[in-house]
Amino acid sequence: MHRISLRFLVPIAAALTLGVSTFVVVLPTLPNASTPPVTIDTVDLTPATQTVVPGWQAQTDTTANMVGVSWQGKAPADFTVEKRDPRGHWHSLAPVGTGEDPGVDPGSRDAKSARRHAATTSSEPVWVGNDTTAVRVKLDSGTATNVDLKVIKTPKVSTTPPGSADALPAWPNIIFRWQWGADEGLRLRNCSSPDYDARVQLAVVHHTVNSNNYSPGESASIVRGIYAYHTLTLGYCDIAYNFLVDRYGQIFEGRFGGTDRPVHGAHAI
Repeated sequence: MHRISLRFLVPIAAALTLGVSTFVVVLPTLPNASTPPVTIDTVDLTPATQTVVPGWQAQTDTTANMVGVSWQGKAPADFTVEKRDPRGHWHSLAPVGTGEDPGVDPGSRDAKSARRHAATTSSEPVWVGNDTTAVRVKLDSGTATNVDLKVIKTPKVSTTPPGSADALPAWPNIIFRWQWGADEGLRLRNCSSPDYDARVQLAVVHHTVNSNNYSPGESASIVRGIYAYHTLTLGYCDIAYNFLVDRYGQIFEGRFGGTDRPVHGAHAI
C-alpha cells in the first residue's frame, strides 16, 4: 500500500481553503547553478551534563533563517522558539517538542537510517525568516539535557512567480526538485533511495509549525531547509514529503521520483 504524504507550509485550516481547480501556479525561473548549499551548524545551549526544567531559557546570536531544537531525555519536553528582529524586538514563533509527529514508518529505509541519528530527540524545523539577529529557546514543560540549537542557513533561490492576475485557472504546475535547487547529494548520504510502492491508495496531509510570514520567493528556501534538516539532522533518506504546498498555492515536488512514481513518504504513518 502506498500513502502519499503532502506537507502544507501553512496552518492546515488555511491550506484546505485552496481549491486545486481554482488557483494558478506559474513555474518559477530556474535557480542559479552556483547557488550556495544549505548549511547546518550546532550551537550548544546547555552543558552536556546539565538537566533543565520548565522556565529555563537560552539564546544565541545568529543570522540563520531556520532552526531546530535537539535534546536528550526520556520524558516528553516542549519548547518555545523566539526570534529577535533587527529592531531588537522579540517574536514568539512556534512551540516545538515531542509528540508532534508520529515519526517514520517502522521497517522503512527511513526508519533504519534514522536510527543511526537517534542519539537525541529533534523538533520539526522552524522558519525564522531572513531578518533574524538572535534566537531564544524556552523550555515550557518536561525536562531535557544536552539541548542544542540547529542553525540552518538557506540561501535564496529565485522562484518568485510572475504576476498571474490575467492567467486563466488551470491545473497547477509542479515546481520540480531541480527548480527549487535540491542538492541530490543529500539524499544519497544515508540511503540509495526511498521506498517505492506498487500503487497509491491513501494521501496523508501534514502542516508545518511555521507562521505565514514569508514571501513567495522564500518558499523554495523553506523547502531546501526542510530537506537539509530531514537528511542531515534526522537522518531520513530524503525530504519526508511527496509534495509541499505553500500559502500561495505553489506546489513543490518533494521526494525524488514522487511526481511519476509511487514513492513512500517518510511521515505517512
